[in-house]
Amino acid sequence: MRYLALIMVGGLVAAAAGALFLPEAPPTEEERLFTPHLYDGPKGLSDAPAVPHNYDVKEYVINVTLDDVTKEISGHCAVAATSMKEGLREVQFNFENDVTVSRVTHAGQRLPFKHAGAVLTVTFPTAKARNQDFKVIVYYRGKPQDGLYFTSKGVYVTSAMEEAQHWFPCYDLPDDKADRVELTVTCRDDWYVAGNGLLTQEKNNGNGTKTFTWVTQNRIATYLISISGAYKYSRFGTRWSGIPINYYVFPEHRASAEICFEHLPQMMQFFSDKFWRYPFDDERYGIAEAEMAYFGGMENQTCISADQSYIRPNHSSDNFLAHELGHMWWGDCISPGSWKDLWLNEGHGTYCDALWEEHAKGEAAYRARMQYFASRYFAEDQQNRFPVYNPTYPWSATVYQKGAWIMHMLRYLLGEEKFFRAWNQYGRDHEFGHAFTVELQQAMEKEYGKSLQEFFDDWVYKAGYPEYEFDWTASGNDVTVKICQVQTQTPLTPLFDMPVELTITTQNNQTRVERVWVRNRFHRFRFSYGSPVTNVEFDKDGWILCKKANIIGIPVASFDGHAVRGGVKLAWRTNAGAKVAGFNLFREGAADDSRRLRLNDELITGRSPYAYVDRDFVPEEKYRYWLETVGLGGKRETFGPVECRAGSRAHAFALAQNFPNPARGVTTVAFTLPAAAEAKVTLYDVAGRKVRTVDTAGREGENDLAVDVAGLAPGVYTYRLEAGGEAAARKMVVAE
Repeated sequence: MRYLALIMVGGLVAAAAGALFLPEAPPTEEERLFTPHLYDGPKGLSDAPAVPHNYDVKEYVINVTLDDVTKEISGHCAVAATSMKEGLREVQFNFENDVTVSRVTHAGQRLPFKHAGAVLTVTFPTAKARNQDFKVIVYYRGKPQDGLYFTSKGVYVTSAMEEAQHWFPCYDLPDDKADRVELTVTCRDDWYVAGNGLLTQEKNNGNGTKTFTWVTQNRIATYLISISGAYKYSRFGTRWSGIPINYYVFPEHRASAEICFEHLPQMMQFFSDKFWRYPFDDERYGIAEAEMAYFGGMENQTCISADQSYIRPNHSSDNFLAHELGHMWWGDCISPGSWKDLWLNEGHGTYCDALWEEHAKGEAAYRARMQYFASRYFAEDQQNRFPVYNPTYPWSATVYQKGAWIMHMLRYLLGEEKFFRAWNQYGRDHEFGHAFTVELQQAMEKEYGKSLQEFFDDWVYKAGYPEYEFDWTASGNDVTVKICQVQTQTPLTPLFDMPVELTITTQNNQTRVERVWVRNRFHRFRFSYGSPVTNVEFDKDGWILCKKANIIGIPVASFDGHAVRGGVKLAWRTNAGAKVAGFNLFREGAADDSRRLRLNDELITGRSPYAYVDRDFVPEEKYRYWLETVGLGGKRETFGPVECRAGSRAHAFALAQNFPNPARGVTTVAFTLPAAAEAKVTLYDVAGRKVRTVDTAGREGENDLAVDVAGLAPGVYTYRLEAGGEAAARKMVVAE
């Protein structure tokens, strides 16, 4: 999808002996090559109004005229669709109000319409039956603020994430692909227009304008429909396996482009061998240069857009080209079922870049590429941590580079043959359609032979990565390996459940690879061989997205904390043979008191296991704790932090105002209980009649209960909570 040509500089993270990971100096500037934007504005995923999906789009016929002087477009779009409900009286399209609709017609007659916000509502004179076809033609003019961009040299389109609606009316989500798109563009007669599919008409109008018509007969999502470029192009091309590959570049870049694109046929062959034959072999593949700047590139179906910065007289843009070509399978042929599943596009496209690196330059280059991806992700994660699925920021290293790492780790888990067989089967099952993350998981599980729910929970639906500290001790022909996950565990960041490869070398130069499962915070493994062990390497081949450090002589086997009614209970154990004089505990306070305080007056001594309760606390406040070991010789090492919330205060019986209010569909009723009890929420209308009852097992403290108000007449209602012998009531408003 989009690539943003920005430089990211972030701090890599390493480990210091006896401590957690501390930031190092930032790395030098990386090559300016399709670095995804970290934070694409404040909006997160989508702010487009939803429209009812009560019709199935069959065809878009778009006819626009480009005015490069006024920066306007004008024209009309015919949307052919099939009703998916009985009695369809009106349809709604996504259409931003930076364009003005002049009229709407159906079967040659004008229809009443309303264009409010970003929604165009069209009313039919008579209702449509289920499965009845219809065609609506919308005439409009305007200056698109997104999606379609005028530049100093021409025009290009990048409609990712619901921006097609800025230049034509549509159902602008990826789960309804049109079966056919016809795009007619009129522009200056010295321009050439590149679009989707095949060129069916190029006409000089004799009035200083020229008209181009492009048609694709392959199913296509709205965000991939494109004027890939309208410029004074120099055109050339080649063929692969009978399929045309067309290039459209600025005349001054022609010589550079001929070198830059040399590897495209080999890439077509490689991905067709790795996956299946190029999906759009009945049309073509193309690359259109554009003055994209901020975006960098866009995988418009059958003809990508590429910023001019990538057209170089060498092959340094091969990673970018491989990524965008990979999208023809992953993103274009199989589109995401929702924008929450964006990583199925961008993570897969980024992994295609790494696969090409492996094919073209070998395994070492592939692993170096994956480590580069990891460094970009770690730099971003230091600023903002969020999941791959339903990401806070779509154009991010989390979606692109961590998404690629998820595929890399699935390859590790399943093995080479099973991984690619599962990935391909997932693709063929959803060819020319759309898919969701759960469907990729199911395809991988089928080949793996067991559940991958824990893997997808940890890596896709939660956030962060494991931070490992490990140690090994040899005794005779035995070796003991200790592994700790030291990342702070939160509701967002779990303890990861992953197999780790230990590469163990013995004195007779034999090497063994032991795969051990690390799922808890602390593990100890013991192995015996025919000769003494001389070295142990942790994840030598770099299969796990993690940070790791070899910590020698870890005295502490575990250190954890949890809330109790009296405050926070801290507990720790020492490893066998650990020689310590005692321990100190430190706490970093609440947000308004971030000083690190020592909790104990005297060294804590005794025998393992140890425990300490911090009773000087603010109820429900979050604290961070460190454990300091003091050796017999005075050496000090610090472990932690452990982060947890202090024990909660006693809760009162209380009922909050529902949210949202006014309510539509489903509203949330929040309440607190002093102790766990069966709870009931009853809804009454103004006449005192009971209209809804919802029962739940209420827990001590805060509770949220979803109450369905769909189907209720608009008006004022009373909702009453009963639990533990107490009751409370409030009013809510149900809206239309």
